[in-house]
Amino acid sequence: MIHSDELVDFGACLKRHGCNPGDFKAELTGQEYPPAGVVGPVYEQVTVICLPTRTRRSYAAGHVSSWISDFEEDLKAGQFRRA
Repeated sequence: MIHSDELVDFGACLKRHGCNPGDFKAELTGQEYPPAGVVGPVYEQVTVICLPTRTRRSYAAGHVSSWISDFEEDLKAGQFRRA
């Protein structure tokens, strides 16, 4: 599950760039836990989908990640625009 604070930041990022938050979906698409008996961070993967263009991009998430910043860079670069 994506943390609620991250979803708030994700929505703010979309609004900052003039995007309709309803056009985008962020979902947790993978989790990797340390092996049993080992203490360590959980690594996750978040996939963002632009519904109108059906464009999807995946980002490393979890412990000390910056997936929202990475998403914002892709958004600025036009990765989610129609071809």
